[in-house]
Amino acid sequence: MSVFPFRPPRIETSLPSYVQLQETSSGQPLSPKADATIVNVSTGGACLVVSQLILDKKHLFYDTLDSDTCNLLLRTGKTDCTSETFTISARSVWMDSCDFNGKPAFKIGVSFLQKQKELFTEIKKGVAS
Repeated sequence: MSVFPFRPPRIETSLPSYVQLQETSSGQPLSPKADATIVNVSTGGACLVVSQLILDKKHLFYDTLDSDTCNLLLRTGKTDCTSETFTISARSVWMDSCDFNGKPAFKIGVSFLQKQKELFTEIKKGVAS
C-alpha cells in the first residue's frame, strides 16, 4: 500500500506577478522578467501561468528543475488580495500546457524554498472578504 504525502491546503487566486531566473549562489536575477499569474497557492508552493517559457535563451522550467545554479524568482505586487509586496525564490516541479484567458499558455508548479505563510494569509484574507 502506498502512502501519499500530505498536501497543504491551496487557495485559488488570480494574483498578477512576474517571474525571472535567479542565480542560486548570489541571489541575483539572471534574465528579463516575464508576466505570470499565480492561480493557486499554499504555504509550500504554487501554480503559476506564464505565456512564455524562454527568457534570454534560458528555460523557466528546465533551467530550474533540480538545479543547483538557478531558481525561479517570483515577485507579486500590491493588489486587492494582498496589501504587501512579496519576493519569493522557488524551484519548478512540474509543467503543462494550458489555455489561459483564451490564449495558449503554460502552467508551472513550483515549490517555495521557504514557507510563505504571510503570502498565504494575505491571499486568504482577500478571498474571504
